[in-house]
Amino acid sequence: MDKGGRIFSVFMVNIDGSGLQKIISSNTFDAFPMFSYDGKKIAFCSNRQSSRKPTHDTNVFVADWIEKPEKVDLDFKSLK
Repeated sequence: MDKGGRIFSVFMVNIDGSGLQKIISSNTFDAFPMFSYDGKKIAFCSNRQSSRKPTHDTNVFVADWIEKPEKVDLDFKSLK
């Protein structure tokens, strides 16, 4: 990331404060998560892009929320 940029990640935590877990991270800006009303989708903003070059362009991503991901989901890597 270029100088002056900030790295944000998205975490989830249980209501009692336990179970802190990082759920979105790209070593760049990932923020402003929001679930759909039915809890099946998560939307968030990010500066990520497939070329992996630093950018200040912010995009909105929408993804399926998988409550109990399988190994294939956990090992998913975005295009390089």
